[in-house]
Amino acid sequence: MKPFDQTVGPRVVVPRVVKEIFSLFFTSSLLHYIVEQSNQYAAECMGEKFNSWQQITVEELYAYMGFMILMGLVKLPSIYDYWKRDEIYHYEPVASRISRDRFFELHRYLHFVDNSTLSAPGTPDYNKLGKLGPIIATLSDHFTAVYEPAKHIS
Repeated sequence: MKPFDQTVGPRVVVPRVVKEIFSLFFTSSLLHYIVEQSNQYAAECMGEKFNSWQQITVEELYAYMGFMILMGLVKLPSIYDYWKRDEIYHYEPVASRISRDRFFELHRYLHFVDNSTLSAPGTPDYNKLGKLGPIIATLSDHFTAVYEPAKHIS
């Protein structure tokens, strides 16, 4: 068996700011791609109504992802509770930055791939992870570029 002699650890200088660390994996080009796919999906779903709809921007997507991370850390009984007016549940860091309705619009239309490129269920080319395929591949490349794991991992 060949000995394990690779250098392990970060392959890049790790930033000290959390947002910059996040950007190592969710790059500007990846966020633009997600915004493009999400707006395309919203247009498919809305039809004529799409013309009056406010399209998702990269800044909004970035904020949405931050809110989702924050909501994972500060858990309330229901996702709707973050916007309640009741002092016990109201969560200012989210509620003051995005309306409940806009948050759920972003949540509803978040999309990662053009549906027309996917094979239908039951066909030989069908892939259960097809809707996440481009994101998984891109993130995998970014993980590989940023960090070299040690020999013993699970």
